[in-house]
Amino acid sequence: RLMTTKALAFAIGAGSVAGLQNGRKASVKRSRRRNWSAPVSKQEKESGVGASRFYFNVTGFPFPLRPILQRETRRYEAVPGRIWTFEQEHGLGFSNVATNIRMTVIRLRDDTLWVHAPVAPTEECVELVKELGYPVAYIVLPTFAYEHKVFLAPFARKFSKAKVYVVPELWSWPVRLPNAFFGIFGAEELKDNDPDVPWSDEIEQKLLGPVSIGLAPFVEATFFHKESRTLVVTDSVIKIPDTPPDVLNRNALQKYAEDNIVVRICKGKRDSPDEDVPSGSVAERLQWAWMRIVLLVLYFSPFDLIDPRASFAVVSNRLIVAPVVRILVFPAIATAVLEWRERVCQWDFTQIIPAHFAGPFAATPSEFRQAFEFLEPARVEDEKAKRAPPVLREEDREALDGIASLLLRYGVTLERK
Repeated sequence: RLMTTKALAFAIGAGSVAGLQNGRKASVKRSRRRNWSAPVSKQEKESGVGASRFYFNVTGFPFPLRPILQRETRRYEAVPGRIWTFEQEHGLGFSNVATNIRMTVIRLRDDTLWVHAPVAPTEECVELVKELGYPVAYIVLPTFAYEHKVFLAPFARKFSKAKVYVVPELWSWPVRLPNAFFGIFGAEELKDNDPDVPWSDEIEQKLLGPVSIGLAPFVEATFFHKESRTLVVTDSVIKIPDTPPDVLNRNALQKYAEDNIVVRICKGKRDSPDEDVPSGSVAERLQWAWMRIVLLVLYFSPFDLIDPRASFAVVSNRLIVAPVVRILVFPAIATAVLEWRERVCQWDFTQIIPAHFAGPFAATPSEFRQAFEFLEPARVEDEKAKRAPPVLREEDREALDGIASLLLRYGVTLERK
């Protein structure tokens, strides 16, 4: 069965080594703000100076992150003149399973840039940041997760005058190594509600953790940009769009609209994988492929990939906690998560920018609170009975429930607390 990098990030944590850069030229592309609350339309793109998309990365246990050699970067304006997002493809090596990974950049009042969750610093990516016309002053690593940690040191070297901030208790597996081993030098630790960070007048921060989930601690920093009323998160919540992110390779995507070994494994109750994949437009086939990939990313081994529509409808177009986090991680730290949720809901945000899938998208504190209802004490029995909202299809979550039982049995994760 396929495992995704998101599972690896939460199950085993991460270390990184420097990526190597150099390579052939490709045109820099920029896109205007995508409205994730509405159907996705074709984005306008402009050609800029030639810049390399080459980035060599073969690290990652047990699979490297892809793309291994070429990473396109797309820039979007999230809040005019104030917030930009940068997206790259993010997938599991040796497969076509991929989604987007997002870096968020905020211009502070002193005309310097605050960077959240840096992505691979290809020549193209660096050029797109520099085109904004403001110096990078702060680079923030908001999580321990490998797919974000791996790019911190290489990105910081490209903007060597910037100060680096990381969440406390970064860890690696199977050997605990110091941050310096991974090229992270002189970084300051983020603190909960810290009034002394240079950006505190404009961006507030709250930490979930560090709190032990068993084998290792979980920690994620959440930020609130007061002027734009924007909540910036990493992996705690997501919203699945109907259509695939622009940055994903369309040729690779279409392979999941075809019959393949993964589809033959996840074929529901059918005796054979015969199915009715749309044979019409490319857009229809890409939509079908996207639904399949989303289910693989969220569940590892969904019940039915032959016709993914019913399962996709359950998780798409709503603010949710990703099933892998909901089932494997948050139950072990339920009390801490619910306390953090209430503190986050004290902010009067109107939109959320996560590190994956849709973003930014409109959302309120009430909607954010509802996404974590499955952890509330009154819902514990409902969650055990697979009835807590949003109700995930029982057959889809079967593999994750099995993994959760194994992790509990061997002490990798803890009982609910």
